Amino acid sequence: NCSSYPDTTILAPITLPIPHPDQVFCSGHSGLADGRLFVPGGTRAGTEFGVRHAYIFDPVAIAWSKVDSMSQPRWYPSSTSLATGQQLVTSGSQDIFLNFHFGRISAETVPTDSAVFRYGPGANGNVYSAVRTSTTPDWPDPREGQGLAIKGYETYLFGGKDGSGAYMQDTWRLIPGLNTFGADLDYMWDRLTQTGTPPAARWDHYAVAATSQSSYLIVFGGIAKDPENPSQDVVMNDVWRLAPALPDPIWKKVTTLSSSESPGARCGHAALWRKSTSADLAQEVFGRMLVFGGRDSPTGSPTDSALWSLNF
Repeated sequence: NCSSYPDTTILAPITLPIPHPDQVFCSGHSGLADGRLFVPGGTRAGTEFGVRHAYIFDPVAIAWSKVDSMSQPRWYPSSTSLATGQQLVTSGSQDIFLNFHFGRISAETVPTDSAVFRYGPGANGNVYSAVRTSTTPDWPDPREGQGLAIKGYETYLFGGKDGSGAYMQDTWRLIPGLNTFGADLDYMWDRLTQTGTPPAARWDHYAVAATSQSSYLIVFGGIAKDPENPSQDVVMNDVWRLAPALPDPIWKKVTTLSSSESPGARCGHAALWRKSTSADLAQEVFGRMLVFGGRDSPTGSPTDSALWSLNF
């Protein structure tokens, strides 16, 4: 009986609310058995990183509701309704992104912020909202010149210089957890109990994450205080590794073999870990820390432009 319906020759506009103020687009969609619409993923204007959220649209109530987020962000995903009533979300795209931690802002002379910034290149670049809190109570103090490296899904941090100019000796682990209804991950910092003998407090060093299971973090060089004259800075040439142990990771000093050539004491350098190749394994080299640039004094010009390799 169509007599109860309005004249079909008249098109009445329907005002629909948007599901999120970020105006997500390029989402997947599939229909639920009760007629509602399931919309997972998508991306935000100016980026191609993707979002983790999923929404349901109720055409009767003309309303959106947010549901449990996906484990990974994606845009242009495929969404399939299963006979069980569940929704299967597969594939999609995800752009690369970088996390920025600590440091000075603009013309600051000392660090004042300890936020985590996630930057997704996308089409025009996009800096996601700064994150300064998590579900864990601890969060590192503002600092600069820290050593920080990512191993798997975890980030390890050692040392740095705080806003008062004091050199730091603390070790932290960052585990990004799921944040069901949040715009970003839950950045859970954990200050590690330092066992063994940790490196001296320092800044302007560099840290790398080894691919081997025997180390979380390897630290080389940096600026520390002279133990015989604490008012004076000294550039370090020592190597340390943070090794797995129970109940807490343990710091161990790496004994380096004498060589006719080495970078020597160094600060302000860059480094990365290169996993072993078949040629390396034939020489019993199980990984390399490559070091470039830096200087051998707390201030001054770079020492050289050589590329150095510490073989493990």
